[in-house]
Amino acid sequence: MRAFVEQRASDPVERLLVTFDCLEAWFRDEGFRGCLFASAAGEHKDTANPVFRAAVLHKRLTLAYFEELAHAARFAEPKRIAAEINLLHEGAIAVAQMSRTAEPAWQARRMAAQLLAAEEQGAEKPPLHRQPGEGA
Repeated sequence: MRAFVEQRASDPVERLLVTFDCLEAWFRDEGFRGCLFASAAGEHKDTANPVFRAAVLHKRLTLAYFEELAHAARFAEPKRIAAEINLLHEGAIAVAQMSRTAEPAWQARRMAAQLLAAEEQGAEKPPLHRQPGEGA
């Protein structure tokens, strides 16, 4: 993903958006069947299993890349931005796996653009009805 993004954009905010273009290219590939790492982790109940751990490491490295880009873009809360971009990625991958279309990448990119534009404008994040970790 890093090479794909760096070849297409130099601005850190644009790079965050180009990560979704990378997803679109992946979703269009005839061999796309969803995330190999998520599938592998789902097959291993034991979190100490080397396959599970490798999958978790891959996901952590992806999140770290998003955080790196969010830091470079000078967002006030780069960890939160990275987590939200990551969630959009993961959701797009899951939907694309079932729909077999690239549309989830476009939808997620549009949502990410709105999120980043609001952050750039200094808009306050809408309050949550409940905080993470509170009951459902």
